Amino acid sequence: MDGIQTNGELLPFDLFAQPFRILRIDPAAASQQIYDAFDIAQERGLASDDTLISARNTLLDPSRRLSYELSYLIDSPLAEIDALYTILSSDASAKELLAIADRLAPLSRANFVAHIAAHRPAESALLRAIVEAHVAIEPTGIYEILKVLRRTGGYPAPSLTSVNHGLQELLNTHAEAAVAGFKTSEDATEPVLACTQQILALHERPYIHVLSSLLAAYRRSIGPQQSVRIQQIECACKALQAQPTNLSLLEALQKALLDWASLCRPLIAFDIHHGVRERDFEIPTNLVRALIAHLTVDQQYDVALKVAKLSRDALSSMPTTVDLLDQVGRLIERESLDAKMKPLEDFIDGFHSDFGSLNQALKKDGFGPEATDAASSLWGVFVGVVKATYPSAEPWMLVRDLAIHLGDNGGDAAAASALLSGLIHCGEKVSAPSSILDTLRDDLRLIKSGHHGDESSPTKPGRKWPVRLAFFALAGFCAIALYLGFDKARWWLNAFVAPSAEIGSMAAGAEVIPAVGGGQHYPLGSVRYCHFQEERLRIMKQQAHGPEDIRAFNILVVDYNSRCSDFFYRDSDVATVRAEIAANRERLAAEAERIMSTWPGHTSPASAQSAK
Repeated sequence: MDGIQTNGELLPFDLFAQPFRILRIDPAAASQQIYDAFDIAQERGLASDDTLISARNTLLDPSRRLSYELSYLIDSPLAEIDALYTILSSDASAKELLAIADRLAPLSRANFVAHIAAHRPAESALLRAIVEAHVAIEPTGIYEILKVLRRTGGYPAPSLTSVNHGLQELLNTHAEAAVAGFKTSEDATEPVLACTQQILALHERPYIHVLSSLLAAYRRSIGPQQSVRIQQIECACKALQAQPTNLSLLEALQKALLDWASLCRPLIAFDIHHGVRERDFEIPTNLVRALIAHLTVDQQYDVALKVAKLSRDALSSMPTTVDLLDQVGRLIERESLDAKMKPLEDFIDGFHSDFGSLNQALKKDGFGPEATDAASSLWGVFVGVVKATYPSAEPWMLVRDLAIHLGDNGGDAAAASALLSGLIHCGEKVSAPSSILDTLRDDLRLIKSGHHGDESSPTKPGRKWPVRLAFFALAGFCAIALYLGFDKARWWLNAFVAPSAEIGSMAAGAEVIPAVGGGQHYPLGSVRYCHFQEERLRIMKQQAHGPEDIRAFNILVVDYNSRCSDFFYRDSDVATVRAEIAANRERLAAEAERIMSTWPGHTSPASAQSAK
């Protein structure tokens, strides 16, 4: 049904612009009665000639009149219709009008309430009344009413199919009218959201079907504003990427995200209820993911974390996005910590297994502010890293690993004892966590007693190779997530990790994939998985060629680091697993190739050679 011109304004629904009302006739009027009513209306000047002619011609045409019959009060007693129009002409409040509407038959109630909504901003109660009225309409009942009216007026009855179609069109018209009743689309957000939440809470399919039409009208209404706010998000992301140290740009991004999310909340709530994600909703999150990836590549970890947190808060109505941003946040924290740990790792690596000068310096002046030579340099780097990574235990444990190495492999228990003593003294002064101090004291006791290496003593593994790959893997994962969407990226991850889990279960010693996290004490099966997977990844890295392979490889590295970059283990377990790796290198290589065969677009070297 076309919009109605009233007082110079085009309204999507207006009972006063009804042909039956304009001509002041009964819906059962015959053709001659319509002509007579037209002449009387012209004489009285009830409307312009164009309006009267249009009303007459519409009612005389069976193919056109159905939509006007359905949008009239045809299921109300004829004697009550004039009273209802009088009430609509009064200054009655919306609450009073709703109370009257509650007493009407369903179709009349739907038309009555839609008229109210079209002429004033609707509260959620008014929107819900429209939904409830349409749910209550029985198409077969309306069909029977129309057959009686048409037979009385001498017109052919419509088909039930056309009545059903007409009622759906009427619902769409009412939805448009309700949304158009607001001054701006933003004014509609809260009432539409409240109505949406109330209807979804019913878990009734007929109600949700009607609600979907209301939300479709709302979606069309906010389309232009939605585009503007997406542009604002995009501009804020570009500005922050160019000037990551400008904190005011973070506020601009947060506001743009909040404005967009606020506008889309009713639609997001509906889509979450149905388990469907609109592609439009992925645009802002994709922009944020791309920004986080760029900031991470540029090692702007603090800013990347802030972006992840503010995006999480702004998009809190989207649980899947929140979950994924939490995961990204944890990965960034891991990368940030790794970057801060790198000076200490590099310094220790710099000895190239020749710790003679460090041993001498430790035995001479110990490890602390008074240390000299190599031990003094180590102390300076250690203190700086501790300050940068506070309250992390990693710098303490890395130097503690060095002490264990000096005692076990360097053969110098005195140097190892001096290094551990210095760590303990420093930890006591700066109030290091008791768990760290307890571990260090146990290690010192074991080294002094000459029994370090007992199976009950947990130690931390070296993590240089996986940590250094993790930085590039995070950026790769963010890029893949941006390209595919996080849901597909997660599917990729599951698809690629699954083969290794299956392979592990067939090995002589079972591999147990550990949960994501750090600081855990792993049993033999999980230690085996981490070292076996590291070996498989080493092989895959050598054979990964082309962007698709690199993307797939990076996803596996992200997963590996999330499970295997920070854990405790028994020395005897590591010795067992290393022996198993040496004995099973060919099998692990075959497993690596099997995993890579599942990657999209991957071609093995053997296949490529045979193709030639």
